[in-house]
Amino acid sequence: MPKPAAKPRGSGKGTVLFDDTDDTPWHARNGGKEQGTPNATQVAALRASAERLFGDEVRNWTSKREARASGDDRYMSQVLRSGTMADKVAAMTLMVQESPIHRLETLDSLLSTAKAGKHTAKMAIDSLKEVFSSRSGLPGDRRLVTLENRPPLPQSSERQVLWLFEEKLKQRYASFVNVVQGYLKHSASELRRFAAETCAHLLKSKPEQEAELLALLVNKLGDPDPSVSARASQLLSEVLKAHRAMTGVVVEEIQGFTARAPKGSVGAKARLAAVACLSQVYLSSELEPVATSLVKMYLALFVASVDAGDLQTKLLAALLTGVARALPYARKGVLDASTSKELDALFGLAHAGTGPARVRALQLLERLSSEAPVLRSRFERALYAALHAPETRTPSKPALLLNVVFRACKGGDASALLKRCVQVALHNSPQVACASTYLASNVFEKRPELGRSLIAGRASEDDWRLLLKRDPAHASPGKLWELHTLRTHYHPSCRAWAEKLASSKTIQYGGDPLVDFGLMRFLDRFAYRNPKQRTKQHGHARTTAIDDRVPVKALTGKHLDSVAPEDRFFLRSFKAVASKKEDASSSDDDDDDVRADAMAFAADDLDLEDDSDSDDSPIVGLPIYDSDGSEGGASDSDGSGDAASDASSGDSGDSGSAGSEPDDFPFSDDDEDDAAPPQQEKKTAAAPAPSEKKKRKGASPFADADAYFAAHPDQLDEDGDVEAPVPGELPTKKKKRRK
Repeated sequence: MPKPAAKPRGSGKGTVLFDDTDDTPWHARNGGKEQGTPNATQVAALRASAERLFGDEVRNWTSKREARASGDDRYMSQVLRSGTMADKVAAMTLMVQESPIHRLETLDSLLSTAKAGKHTAKMAIDSLKEVFSSRSGLPGDRRLVTLENRPPLPQSSERQVLWLFEEKLKQRYASFVNVVQGYLKHSASELRRFAAETCAHLLKSKPEQEAELLALLVNKLGDPDPSVSARASQLLSEVLKAHRAMTGVVVEEIQGFTARAPKGSVGAKARLAAVACLSQVYLSSELEPVATSLVKMYLALFVASVDAGDLQTKLLAALLTGVARALPYARKGVLDASTSKELDALFGLAHAGTGPARVRALQLLERLSSEAPVLRSRFERALYAALHAPETRTPSKPALLLNVVFRACKGGDASALLKRCVQVALHNSPQVACASTYLASNVFEKRPELGRSLIAGRASEDDWRLLLKRDPAHASPGKLWELHTLRTHYHPSCRAWAEKLASSKTIQYGGDPLVDFGLMRFLDRFAYRNPKQRTKQHGHARTTAIDDRVPVKALTGKHLDSVAPEDRFFLRSFKAVASKKEDASSSDDDDDDVRADAMAFAADDLDLEDDSDSDDSPIVGLPIYDSDGSEGGASDSDGSGDAASDASSGDSGDSGSAGSEPDDFPFSDDDEDDAAPPQQEKKTAAAPAPSEKKKRKGASPFADADAYFAAHPDQLDEDGDVEAPVPGELPTKKKKRRK
């Protein structure tokens, strides 16, 4: 006989306070948000009473569940005893989510599994992440509260059990965060990346332990593996996108990480990753204190790097990018003409720096000089010197430099800057040359007087000497003679645009010359591929112009004047290929003539059972091919195909060619044929040799031979063999009969 269920002890006489049939989450029940400030004695009394009630609640619920165990419950028990590890983890997850108050022991088993091996730990961590972030897990609008912050007794039994469970759940969640923290220090980068993703998921879903999770995630910016560091930066951006209110907290945490980064190469990489992450933070006018603190931090790091003589690092470009993004939302005066120390560092980088950092410094100085005219002349000298630097001939980001030049040319005396920009285009790549010409056209459109002075000006002997001046104010621009060289550029679009600019015409173009005239776009079009069009915009990326030019396949048959200058190369190429194919086909026709005659005589060597049954008429229903390979009409049983062919060919008096070429056929020989004297037609009874006359279209290859032997039966001997050929007549060959 089965043993009777044990009588529950405690206060309930078998009563269950929290039934699992109620779908209300435990943290949404009455009394869950109440807080207080009891003393130590009151906390001890509350904990003792709550522990007794919590034990009775778990025992009563377990006894009741075992008494009415269903098939699913028995299946879960079987899986926990003899199932695979994946099945066990899944079963424990479902059990905890079903009734978290009564199954803390199952949650402890999951935590123990999370500390096991690599594969098992990942499964357990995924399950625990799902448990804590689910609806029945942690509250989403508040943090967990311990008994030290609850009102003292007297309280109801339900509240005491609920408050004690919340304290126990807080302890287990802290243990889970410690487990994740351990895997953040694992030797395998895959597990470190997985742990960082777990921290970000918990940080986005629940507010519990958010300070600890944020610190763990920010510390991963200094991971030695670049993939883990980049993934941590991306996860922080996702957290800020989900919770805009955390911007100040996240920025402050990253600034603290930057301050405590060690010296050396490891610290430099960590600071670079932190600055790159901060430069992607979304700012607005409502976040003025955050933007101001960011500008101050950027400038402090920038001045320290310049003072140390480190002018060629990626950190400087990242810092200046961050300053440019945060400055519009920062407090007025944080960076202006009065901050001499920061400005001196910026101008020093603009004169002595290299690469993108120098361009970023010029961008920032252009913005500051537009607000403070006292800095304008100093900025123009720096930009004028930067355009003459050797690295501008092969810039890594030419769009940024050209943007600075365009902004600087919109005001003031920009003739010397524009002239030097066109000079740089002469020694640069085709896309930069086209972009510089297009920039000059836009400047002339906005400032016509500048265009007239440069295009219609006079060149003097002092132009070369004045071009060496360091200050653009003392460099007389003279005439824009560089357009003459651009008009002979090897790139067709550059030649066409330079011609338009020299003629004082505006260049109308809707694309991006730096992209459309680059090598990769040329190779893509040469390979008959169209560029992919992005339908989704990522982040704050700018929209790019869509390449709506005619695909290269559609250029065939067009006139040279109807296509763009850069597309004429493809059109000429297609015509050249077509010409080669036509030449090859014409040479194949001559080879087919000889091959057909050889096949005709070789057919006589075949062993035929009955010569009377074989004839030289074509097979009914099949197409007829001339000796030159051209296709005639299909033959009929009554020979109507031959008649139609004869009627179509006629006696036009031509040389018997297979077909005449159209009048507009490219690379034709019409001129040579017209110049040649007409040949007189030879009247002879004998058929000419195959090399002298081609077969009629649609006729059998043996038609001429049959007609000859019908007119000269004396050429056949008694056995039917062919005698020796008459000189000048059709060559013949004796047939072999089957014995």
